[in-house]
Amino acid sequence: MLSILNSLLVLGSSSWFEDVSDAVGVNVNHHATYLITGQAFADIDRDGWVDIILTSNDGQNTILMNQQGVEFEVAPFSQDIVMPGHQSGGLAVADYDNDGWPDIYLAGNGSNHLFRNNHGQGFSDVTELTGTGHNGRDESAAWADFNNDGWLDLIVVGFPVVGHPDLFAPVNLDALFFANGDGAFTNMSSMLDSNITRGPGFTVGIFDYDHDGDQDIYVVNDKLWGNSMWRNDGAGCGGWCFVDVADTTNTRRPVYGMGIAVADYDNDLDDDLLFSSIGEQVLLASQWSQGQSEYLEVSNLAGISVNAIGWATLFFDMDNDSWQDAFIATYNDSEDDSDRVYKNQQDGTFLDISAVSGASHPSPSIGAAYGDYNRDGKLDLLVGDHGNGFRLLKNVSSDNNHWLSLKLDGGHSVNRDAIGTKLRVTRADETSTLYHMFSGDAIGSGSEGLIHIGLGSNISADVHIEWTDGTEQMLIGLQPDQRHLIVHPDSELISTLGFEN
Repeated sequence: MLSILNSLLVLGSSSWFEDVSDAVGVNVNHHATYLITGQAFADIDRDGWVDIILTSNDGQNTILMNQQGVEFEVAPFSQDIVMPGHQSGGLAVADYDNDGWPDIYLAGNGSNHLFRNNHGQGFSDVTELTGTGHNGRDESAAWADFNNDGWLDLIVVGFPVVGHPDLFAPVNLDALFFANGDGAFTNMSSMLDSNITRGPGFTVGIFDYDHDGDQDIYVVNDKLWGNSMWRNDGAGCGGWCFVDVADTTNTRRPVYGMGIAVADYDNDLDDDLLFSSIGEQVLLASQWSQGQSEYLEVSNLAGISVNAIGWATLFFDMDNDSWQDAFIATYNDSEDDSDRVYKNQQDGTFLDISAVSGASHPSPSIGAAYGDYNRDGKLDLLVGDHGNGFRLLKNVSSDNNHWLSLKLDGGHSVNRDAIGTKLRVTRADETSTLYHMFSGDAIGSGSEGLIHIGLGSNISADVHIEWTDGTEQMLIGLQPDQRHLIVHPDSELISTLGFEN
């Protein structure tokens, strides 16, 4: 009761989110055959309005095109990704071939598929052509440029196949693919220790945990297997070196792990980890800015753990006050342990505002993503309910805080989506936050490929950008309440299509 009263004091009489699924045409069913939902925001046709991609375990996948924030319509080429009879799972959306158009990697139970975007006119299955196929019970995937060559690589995580006699067979292991630079990929799965990758993986977070300029891998596993933190050590080891440092960084933390969120929730310029489980949710605070490589568990101290079956986790600034709030999707049917919304109290703790948030719904929620579908500067939520359908939750908060939305465009030595690029944002009130472009957040999901920055009452911000090729760029006094296109200084691939302010 006290939590609800505190929430009312914070929120007044209004909610933060409103379910507009039926009103705007996001009324797509989900048919369940295994435990995953796939949901992603992506601007498929590059018209500046983010579209929606949804999967169903029976293969009835759907692409919904955004009609300028008013409604969504099924794309005329939605059939390109349907694949009748395919058990479709999680999504990872990125521009793998650097042509400026977002492509779709679709994980599945049985086979995975890569779909190339035909310049907003449809999709072609290029799995065999690119060598990115993987047969297994896969849940999630993510893109990252592990060797900083300007081309996105791919990692896929999943469960061992039930009843398969060989625990170390490729179908039972997580898969790693490196881009060749010509549109094809090389399977580099052997670079990861199979004694670890044969675990029951649900999702993966990719970020530079040790701030050495390359992308590291954090895999969240189920069944108390223990999570893995793969430190990227560069060339060698017969190909590329990844060393599991989960024990030395205090990130092993065995759980019934499902979701992952990576962000600088405490504004100390390093990346913290929020992952879900059964009966507890875990928050690990990075101590890198304090001079230590270990993570510190602060779940209970921060007030963010709930006794529920947790799935997708998100960090996102829902009120643009410059502090990351949190969302946890839960597979529950009661109000007490339904989807949770936590408001960042700016002191290392969170306030549970679920009861009055408008986003807490008793349902079998698994996946979640965020994006600004109506371009009003407030982040909306897309939630996947296993065996039911999908919900689009419009952010209707009444705050007057300022914001920035940055679209990054890479150059010759940086992938077009600039995945892996880090930004340090400093506001006039001296709050500083670390942001980064990433792929594969929550679980089986894709949030809008923008850097969304809350400014609070500040009317400008300075942004220091560290591109993945080491180039540094400083932007002084970016104006608020606008969308900005930021192009790599050496890029000749400038395209503002769909991204005018």
